[in-house]
Amino acid sequence: MAGAGLKAEKIKNYSITTLGCKVNHCESESITQLLKESEWISVPLGEDAKFCIMNAPAASGRGHSLGIILGNVPN
Repeated sequence: MAGAGLKAEKIKNYSITTLGCKVNHCESESITQLLKESEWISVPLGEDAKFCIMNAPAASGRGHSLGIILGNVPN
């Protein structure tokens, strides 16, 4: 069997989107650093990823986040 002894490559990638103020951006940078230290690779939103993170303000970001998820970003 060809490749029977080869271990399947585990792709560890994710995407992260940040909405909101500087605090949200700082939090996303911290998350990104922790993931990088664990050998995760960031890919642009919309590319194939194991998981996606959307970091948004709890009060004002909900509608905007849902718009992005549904593909209809409100103005």
